[in-house]
Amino acid sequence: MPQFVSMMPVIRDSIPRSLALGMGSVTALILTALASRVGTGAVSVFTFASNLEAVPLALIGSSYAIAAFPALSEASAVERRDEFTRILSASARHVILWSVVSVGLIVVLRAHLVRVILGTGAFDWNATRMTAALLAVLAVGLVAQGLILLFSRALYAVRQSWRPLIYQCAGGFLTVTLALVFLAMPSAGLPASLAALLKVGDVPGAAILLIAFSATLGQIFLAALSLRALRSVSPGLATRLARPLFDGSVAAIAGGVAAYATLAFEGGIAPLTTLVAVFTEGFIAGIVGLCAAAFALYIVENEEFRIVMDALRKLVRVPGGRSGVLAPSAEEIPLVH
Repeated sequence: MPQFVSMMPVIRDSIPRSLALGMGSVTALILTALASRVGTGAVSVFTFASNLEAVPLALIGSSYAIAAFPALSEASAVERRDEFTRILSASARHVILWSVVSVGLIVVLRAHLVRVILGTGAFDWNATRMTAALLAVLAVGLVAQGLILLFSRALYAVRQSWRPLIYQCAGGFLTVTLALVFLAMPSAGLPASLAALLKVGDVPGAAILLIAFSATLGQIFLAALSLRALRSVSPGLATRLARPLFDGSVAAIAGGVAAYATLAFEGGIAPLTTLVAVFTEGFIAGIVGLCAAAFALYIVENEEFRIVMDALRKLVRVPGGRSGVLAPSAEEIPLVH
């Protein structure tokens, strides 16, 4: 019995976390069911686009959220509110900056990304265009999704484990409601405008874009709820996030314009008739876009960019000409039998 009592705090915190994860899966399942009503192949392109969008989310949002959680928990345990706010703010600023920059490049290079990764076999050009359009819509919510992962862990760290579950339910309800409302709209309204904006107006099943749009709006709403909940434990957090959002937008525009101009220039040199040609064109445009985005961040003197560059310099080079890459410890060296 004493052992069970000692486990109660763990059980109390674990239940809402598990339910919150399950709620996200339920929302995704309902959206998939709605996608199946749009037309043939809608579920496939929606799933493919979601999987592609999950890659930058895992690299940026998940990485920073997982890395920050132990430090947030420790700061909360010893009631160091200033330290907690500093860690949360620094992590959120990085998530916002790099996510916004990624969105700019993904939107421009979306067709190349889809064509290189998925565009083979029965995956025709219309499927590529629709998947690319879905990827662009879902990528707009990349910042919100990354912040949700971070803010949820911040709420877990301060022992407010039920809040993320409640917010997940609210966000899921809003997402499904918006999807139903959008799908009930006349095809000449919002569906046609969104399809025309993404240049897929002539592709059948463009209504699937409305489901992705509702998912993005739901994620933004959920991130806003989580940010509002953190005001009591991390005052002034929202005001600290304006600068990386502005800097990231400047860098995203610079990188996107540079990548688009590179694609336009390369398009007149060689036809995109092979996988190698598509990959090469997209790769070169991506590198040019990254360089332009980095230059823009350097010009605006972005703090997060400077921190990352300093860390890379220390990793590559240290005083004395030695490599900054750490050698494995004795415990990390595998034994040879």
